[in-house]
Amino acid sequence: MSGEEEGCWSTVGRDEAQKAQILNIGTGCEMFGITSHELAHALGLFHEQSRYDRSNYVQIIKSRIAQKNFYDFAVVGMKNMDTYGQKYDIGSVMHYRPTEFSIDGGNTIVAKDISMQNTMGQFRGPSFLDVAKINRHYDCSTNCKNTIKCVNGGYQHPRNCNVCVCPPGYGGKDCTGIESSNPVKCNGILNAGEIQRKFTINMKPKSFVNGVRKCNYHIKAPAGKRIVVIVDSVIGNCVQGCYEEGVELKMYDDKTVTGARFCCKLQKPQTLISQGNTVPVMVVAGKAQAFVQLRYSYVDHPQNRSPKDGNVTSTNLNPLILEKYLDDSVDSEAIRQEFLIPTEDVNQEDFETLVRREFMDDNSIDI
Repeated sequence: MSGEEEGCWSTVGRDEAQKAQILNIGTGCEMFGITSHELAHALGLFHEQSRYDRSNYVQIIKSRIAQKNFYDFAVVGMKNMDTYGQKYDIGSVMHYRPTEFSIDGGNTIVAKDISMQNTMGQFRGPSFLDVAKINRHYDCSTNCKNTIKCVNGGYQHPRNCNVCVCPPGYGGKDCTGIESSNPVKCNGILNAGEIQRKFTINMKPKSFVNGVRKCNYHIKAPAGKRIVVIVDSVIGNCVQGCYEEGVELKMYDDKTVTGARFCCKLQKPQTLISQGNTVPVMVVAGKAQAFVQLRYSYVDHPQNRSPKDGNVTSTNLNPLILEKYLDDSVDSEAIRQEFLIPTEDVNQEDFETLVRREFMDDNSIDI
């Protein structure tokens, strides 16, 4: 590892022609998310948007990319890349930011599910699937002589074989529970009904915190129902990838992929609908404020409706934004102004330090 040259870069995987793996962390590359990105390259991970199935999830806007940078958006074929059966993860630390290599500041990458656009380009650190993929690649599971049951996409801990490594939002012995929170009381189950229910989380600014603050909830609906979530207003740190103060909602059935994130000021309420009957809601904050107000209810799953019901079908439920449920009577900015607590700017390094400490202390991170 070196910092003698300019830029942040590494070769992908082992280069047998070299006597040593070269990984350069130049000036400006010190953030944990950047260093872990380059280290993951060295361990064998390509950029996420280089996957051969990317066109199912994102669109590349070539008109905003200089021809000399087309190569940076090249697709790696199936013969040279193994995804290990894992879904495309827009929240991977290996995914480009939405404006990467833009010639005019506009988006060069657009998520086909528009609710996922703000999830793209996070620098917090490796996602759950980033770590899981490397564990699979290096056969870390062979460390365990016994097998245990892990659900919701969790897997057996390679160095503590009686414990599961669970996707964010999940916890417990077999990943059926809710991830623990900090503070502990900011945690629980929200039971959805046919009538909308309002829920607010307001993590106020603090001058001192002993770790990343987290609130974890699961919105639950009866079997055969889908959950409609309307995000009325958000207060957070508006950065690409929403990896600092903000909220994440896991609307897909596959809970291993990073969910839809919100951290920027909303012009109007955003409405999403789940694929299944459980939606993990995760709000994170360092020292700065994180706030979200949302409403939730359930609707029938399309498979449980007769054709004459209309309105809700498998087709118009994807992407997961539903114009049908938008409520123009709610003023997102008025809610934001009501709860916003003016504070001095919080240095990004404050959150960076908390995140680095969290990863270093987390025994579930095994690469």
